[in-house]
Amino acid sequence: MSIGNFDLQEDWMTTDERSLARRFAEEVKHLLEQSDVRPGPLLALRVNDVVNSYILVRRAEQAVLMPVAVNEDAVPAKGSFDDIGKARDRLRKAMQELDGALPAQERPQEVADLASFLRPIFAKANGIVDGMLVEKEV
Repeated sequence: MSIGNFDLQEDWMTTDERSLARRFAEEVKHLLEQSDVRPGPLLALRVNDVVNSYILVRRAEQAVLMPVAVNEDAVPAKGSFDDIGKARDRLRKAMQELDGALPAQERPQEVADLASFLRPIFAKANGIVDGMLVEKEV
């Protein structure tokens, strides 16, 4: 992770995850430039935490739900949905921490609503779980 330019691409990330991290970092940098906010180390760590948490949520959902999508008779492991819930809680906390780090940077009012900024990014992930859960007809 590079502090100055939000280079969030880690060795353990897949190509798609690196692309997602790069796009997210570019959007955050664009938002900060528009708001005349200089990114510091704390902000870079918070952005990194949001990206990593989001990737972990995606991986947890895929690990649990892909076998079910491929074979409708497959049964998810006990506790696996709890793991997804915990990963989502961590993502939510990371987003709150990022939002909390921004006021310390004296951001303008337009930047005050981080949720509005992040909503389109996470909207692309909407339905991953719902799309894979299909009711069986009995």
